[in-house]
Amino acid sequence: MGDTTLVNLATVGSDELQAMPVGVFTSGLESMSADAIARFRRMRKLSATHRQALEKFLVEHPKSGLVSQLRPNPRKTARPAVRLRDRKSRASSWSSCFG
Repeated sequence: MGDTTLVNLATVGSDELQAMPVGVFTSGLESMSADAIARFRRMRKLSATHRQALEKFLVEHPKSGLVSQLRPNPRKTARPAVRLRDRKSRASSWSSCFG
């Protein structure tokens, strides 16, 4: 695979993806839509170098808000912890009624 080869990242096997140079990986990202990149990112386990190249690509080529997906939303990460705490307090109040 030369650096000028255009690769469809959606059809590349895991072993081939792991062995792929970053330049070829980045050129494959350039040919993908924002939805395809988001789906690719969710579905594939990337090496550290490919993950860094993807994050750098998203910063340099902002497509449909994909850059905002790099950082977790603090509201989304805080909600499950609050819900879990509420469940525990409700469970303890119910157990005290029957105890």
